[in-house]
Amino acid sequence: MKWLTGLYAPAIMLVLWQAIVQPSLDQKLLAIAIFLLSLDLLKMAIFDLEQVAKVRSMLEIGRNEPRLDRFFWVTIGTVVLELMGLYLAPISRSGSAIVILFSQVGFNLLTQVQLMPEMPDMVNKIQPWGIRDRAVVLIADCLGIGLVVLGQRGYWPIGTSIGLLLMVVIYGVIKYGQIYMRSADPTG
Repeated sequence: MKWLTGLYAPAIMLVLWQAIVQPSLDQKLLAIAIFLLSLDLLKMAIFDLEQVAKVRSMLEIGRNEPRLDRFFWVTIGTVVLELMGLYLAPISRSGSAIVILFSQVGFNLLTQVQLMPEMPDMVNKIQPWGIRDRAVVLIADCLGIGLVVLGQRGYWPIGTSIGLLLMVVIYGVIKYGQIYMRSADPTG
């Protein structure tokens, strides 16, 4: 999956550069939020495509799995939109954030499954995972879009940028804090 890193890395560096050179604080904070989010976007793109490859390798030769194919193509579409959003950042941080957040909404509305290659039997490797299962993430993405649109329209841009940055930081702390706590737990 090095090819993904090769596609994301220049865009991530552009976003970081925007965080450094932007003269206004609201645009700096928005660029920092996009930068932090972009690191997770890259990690998740690699993770999702590796999960697809693992599950696909466990399928019987010649067997087609439409749910896996759908997940793969939705992931590819999401990656394309994420990259478009990231490369848009030097032109418009708000536009960048909106494209990225819409890509996440699309992913969460369209995938409908969660891949679990560690499960012992093939039936459980592709779990139904619908909109209700993703409701909290969808609500957060929509709130993020709302904040960016309000800031873009001139409604308290510093407050909306701080709000989006806080959402990204809280998301990261919850997600990666849990991963860290599990890895640090000596019992398992």
